[in-house]
Amino acid sequence: MRALIVSIGGFLATGFAVLGVLVGTMGEGQIPVRRGSAPIEGLAVYPMAVAWIALAIVILCISLLMAEIGPKSYIRIVRNWAFLAFAVGFIASLVIAIHKAYGPVAL
Repeated sequence: MRALIVSIGGFLATGFAVLGVLVGTMGEGQIPVRRGSAPIEGLAVYPMAVAWIALAIVILCISLLMAEIGPKSYIRIVRNWAFLAFAVGFIASLVIAIHKAYGPVAL
């Protein structure tokens, strides 16, 4: 059962890590807006790429904690910092995209 949990977590984490690498290398992404999503490019893409990679680390840490593999205290610390990087990356990406589209008045 542990192997299944870690395999599924590793598979999901790999998918999000590949997504982050693709967003970062291609320089294009999507942000949520009221009616679907809007394309972003430029400086706002790189915090989004970091956020996707941080989400991959969070998912991998959660699967390790569920399978009870490794030292829990260190895995929890890594999970918490990676989740903070995920949150900061997406918030920074949204702020930069809004600032670029609407100017400083919108913030």
